[in-house]
Amino acid sequence: MTALRASFLCCCATVAGAMLLVTLVSNWLHHAAFDPTLFDPTLAIPFTLAPIFVWFAFVPRLLEFSDSQLHVGFWLRPDCSFNWSDLQNFGPGRGLFVLRFGDAGSLSLFSQAYPSGEWAKLKTFLQNTYPGCASGFWSAPWSKRGG
Repeated sequence: MTALRASFLCCCATVAGAMLLVTLVSNWLHHAAFDPTLFDPTLAIPFTLAPIFVWFAFVPRLLEFSDSQLHVGFWLRPDCSFNWSDLQNFGPGRGLFVLRFGDAGSLSLFSQAYPSGEWAKLKTFLQNTYPGCASGFWSAPWSKRGG
């Protein structure tokens, strides 16, 4: 089995960086010039809680895959395994990487929490082994795929 190791630092840097960018742009658009005195100290709360929420909600503590299955160890719920034979599609979707496994459900992962070399292992495996399941966008589980 190939195990992927997520980085809490990558997760925090990506989430906090995105939040900082949105904060700076909205400040600039609202005031037509950057004014550092307009930052409220209470912004520290979402800048602290958002990366922690993303880490526990979308970054599994264990992510291993082999040629036949994907094993996921969650932080706050029981571990589970998915068979690759059930894979219907995979691809990016609304800031997350989504794997859909038919009746077994979907798995949403925050791929930016993984160093690029680590994440490339899974992505390369999926693209080489299941090219027909690749999606350029996420389709909702209730939608029907044409074709």
